[in-house]
Amino acid sequence: MNILIVDDEIKNIKLLDVLLGSAYNFFKALDGISAMEILKKEKVDLILLDIMMPDVNGYQLCTQVKNNPALKEIPIIMLTSLSDEESQLKALKLGAVDYVTKPFKIEILTARINTHLELKRSRDELQNTLKEKELLIHELTDALANIKTLRSLLPICSSCKKIRDDKGYWCQLDAYLMQHTDLQISHSICPDCAKKLYPDLDLTGIATN
Repeated sequence: MNILIVDDEIKNIKLLDVLLGSAYNFFKALDGISAMEILKKEKVDLILLDIMMPDVNGYQLCTQVKNNPALKEIPIIMLTSLSDEESQLKALKLGAVDYVTKPFKIEILTARINTHLELKRSRDELQNTLKEKELLIHELTDALANIKTLRSLLPICSSCKKIRDDKGYWCQLDAYLMQHTDLQISHSICPDCAKKLYPDLDLTGIATN
């Protein structure tokens, strides 16, 4: 897992690297501007962020990260010497998931890092599952639409005008309509067919419908 350490004190970064370096892969930044450049280029799973820094302090960087749609899901742990409740509350309101004061116990910091990394991993897996379900629903919707379109195509013989049903059998149009709809069929004969079938019969004045 990739952790970004942001602290303007190089000794603090080196200490964390020594204490935690065997368990994680670290990116390091001495200021907020450098940190944002790393975040834009690298995959970061968690940020350890100092508050008291020149130019862009920890609060400002936290706000930038949380306002960026591509970065806002990265958990931020404030790692700072500020121990007052007001500073902690401000950090949490800005979107930090945890607050650890210096000097820290490595066991406690490691436990909190692992907890938030595991939570992020679970969220990522859930989001991937939801995306896969959305894709599957979309594919099924398209498939059903295609099936509906295919069913709306009714094969009819160009010669005898019989209809081929869903099972591949050919049947008369009237029989098919009575089977698949609520239509009531009454048989008659159109004038053109009457003349063709009964050429010698005078149909003048006789209804053929």
